[in-house]
Amino acid sequence: AGSTVIIAEPFQPFSFLCGTIAVILLLLALLLTVAVVLHVPFLIAGGIFGNDIINDLNRFFGDSHWPPLLMKFGLWISGVFLLIVALFLVLARRDKGPRHIIRTITGCMGLMITLAILYSSLQVLSPGSYYQDRLLPIYSQLEQHQISAALDGLFQLTDDDVLIIGAVICLASMTLLGWPAKRTLQTLPTPPAMPERTEGELK
Repeated sequence: AGSTVIIAEPFQPFSFLCGTIAVILLLLALLLTVAVVLHVPFLIAGGIFGNDIINDLNRFFGDSHWPPLLMKFGLWISGVFLLIVALFLVLARRDKGPRHIIRTITGCMGLMITLAILYSSLQVLSPGSYYQDRLLPIYSQLEQHQISAALDGLFQLTDDDVLIIGAVICLASMTLLGWPAKRTLQTLPTPPAMPERTEGELK
C-alpha cells in the first residue's frame, strides 16, 4: 500500500501575470455592465454628477440624446474585455488540462451571452421609433432633474424576465470561471518495515 500526497506546483510568473490581468479586466467588464444596468449615462444626463460634464458631452455629441449611445458603448467595451479575459485565462491555465480550459472558454462564452441578453432586455437601446418616442418625456424629466421619475420610466422599459435569465447565466458562468483545477495527486510507496531486532542482536 502507499500514501497519497498532494504535490505543490511551482510558481509560474507568466501564468500569474496572465491570471492577474484577466481578473482586472473581468472586474472592469462587470463594473461597466452594472453601470449600464443602473442606467448611469441617464443619471449623468440628469445632472447627478454636475452640469459641467453634461455640457461637455452635449458639445461632443452635438445633442443631448447621447445616454443610449454611451450604454451601447459600455456593453461593447465589456464584450471586448471579455474576449481579452478569455485569451489571458487560457494562457494562464494552459497547463491545467483540457477540461479546465473548456470550463474557462464556456464561462467566458456565457458572459458574452449575458451581454447579448442584457442588450435585448434594455429597450432604450432599441432603434425603433416607438421606444425613442417613449424616451422623450424621460429626457424632459432629466432636464428638470427629476431623477426618480426618469429612472422609474427607464426601468419600465426594461424586460425584467429576460434580465433575470441573464443574471442566472452570468452566475453560472462566474462559477465555471472560478472552478479550481484538479490538484495533482501522487501515491508514494510505503517504505519497507524495519525488522525487529532481537535482544541478542542489541548486545
